Amino acid sequence: MKGRIAEGNAVEAAARVLVYVGKAQHRIEERTFNSLRKLLLAHPEVSPAEFKAAVREQWAILAVDERAAVEALPQLLPADAAARRDFSSFIQTTVAATGKLNPDGQRRLDEVLRLLA
Repeated sequence: MKGRIAEGNAVEAAARVLVYVGKAQHRIEERTFNSLRKLLLAHPEVSPAEFKAAVREQWAILAVDERAAVEALPQLLPADAAARRDFSSFIQTTVAATGKLNPDGQRRLDEVLRLLA
């Protein structure tokens, strides 16, 4: 897993962010999974089985080295500023749909958004 920390794409980055923020909430809610499903629908090239495996892998990567996994997020996204803004916007909308964040969850979300700016 350590070797996969800086590898992936936007789908895997989104899964990583949602798991990272969700862990601070001490739960992953159904609304988060619904948002992940919407993400999957937006990427028909990814099968449900591949998506499920990607979410599990991102969870494992965060468990192995959370700090390195978060810091590597920019490497999973295109260098294009507009694409990163779109991704950040998606993350903010998705997290907002899961309800109010606790202070640690908000700190984690803010940290990710700073990294992607």
